Formats: sequence, C-alpha cells, structure tokens
Amino acid sequence: QKGELIILAGEPGVGKSSFSFDLLYYYAMQGIPSLLFSLEMPPWRILPRIVALHKRKDSRLCNDVETLSDAYKELKNVPFYLAYKYSKLNWDYVADTVRHCVRRYGIRFLVFDNLHFLCRSLTHATEEISVTIQSFKLLAEELAIPILIIARPRKTTSKIIDEDDLKGSADIAGDADIIILLSREKKRSTHGEDIEGTFEPRCLITAAKVRYAAGGSTFLWVNDAECRFD
Repeated sequence: QKGELIILAGEPGVGKSSFSFDLLYYYAMQGIPSLLFSLEMPPWRILPRIVALHKRKDSRLCNDVETLSDAYKELKNVPFYLAYKYSKLNWDYVADTVRHCVRRYGIRFLVFDNLHFLCRSLTHATEEISVTIQSFKLLAEELAIPILIIARPRKTTSKIIDEDDLKGSADIAGDADIIILLSREKKRSTHGEDIEGTFEPRCLITAAKVRYAAGGSTFLWVNDAECRFD
C-alpha cells in the first residue's frame, strides 16, 4: 500500500534480488512505473537477469546482442527503471534520486538493494541502520509509494531465519510495515557427485510481520537460472 515500508531478507544467495525482480517486472508489465535502485549490481549485470525473466530463458544465455535487442523491442515501453551508484553514496543522494524519479517518471513502487551496502559504519552500525530505516519509512510516507528494502540477516546456524536475525533488528521490526523472509536449504552432495547451485529450489516465504494483517507462510519454487519464483 502507499507509504508502506517492506523489508525483504534472507541469507546471501537465497534469491532476494530475484524475488524483487519478479515483483518489479510484475508491476511494470501492468503499467505501474517501478524503480530498482541497486547498490549490489550495475545495470549491465541486471539486464540479462530481467531478460531471462521475460524470455523464460537461462540468464547466462541472455547477454548476446540479438537476445538483448529482441527483448528491448518488447520491453521498451514497459515502465521499469534502474538507478545505480557505487561510490561516495549517502542517504541524501539516495533520497534526492528517488524524489527526482518519482517526479519525472511517476514511480509508484521502489526496490532498494540493499540496506547494508548503504549502512557501512564500523562503530555505529546499529544506530546508522536505525536512522536509515526511519528515513526510508518517512520517504515512503512523503512520496506515498511502497518501498521495499533488501536486508541481510546476521550469521545464524538456523536454516529458517526470523525477524530477530536481522542486523539492527529491533528498529527494523519497529518501523517496517511488512517483513518478508526467504529460507532455503543448501544442496548436499550425497555420493560426491557434482551439483550446480548452492540452494535447493524449494523456498519458504514467510510474512513474519504484517502490520494490518495476520501474516503467514508458503512455499515457492525457485528457478535460479531464469531468476523466477513459481
């Protein structure tokens, strides 16, 4: 809903970015202007994954000129926007960029990837996360758009994470309207055979907190090659 702050979390490699790509693609294909502000991946790394999602094709096969040109013809009028900044990043730059995109392109859904790339303090990490989460919530209210932020959990031995495993968890849980957690089991080689990928395809999706509803959980099947959740 407008003004809501959504946190999406899971351990590295579990599919957080792919899950957010699915959401962005879904809304953009409905004509809802959507923005991905990525700190983890530059646009040239993101594009083959979006094309893979659109073409239902392995992303490793989506980086040639012919495939990208064909996808461009099909997607050129789809309101899917990318923002990227790697060096000297701070909150004011992020907020000003988002405001500008909302004014210029009418953005109605934002994914920010990710919180812990922005908050890199070595001595005041918890305080920095607390202030940044609050700032994102206020920005969502100001612009009247839902904002989804990808976050990392602390290192944990548990296969299934909960909201208490988030770095800076107290303030994240307090300010977020929705917390979505992704959990997958790691693949195991039983007889020394080669295996591809790190995680099993079955993913537990948990709505650990929903401010105005009960929350709950379900399983989705992850196609890592095509960056798609089914």
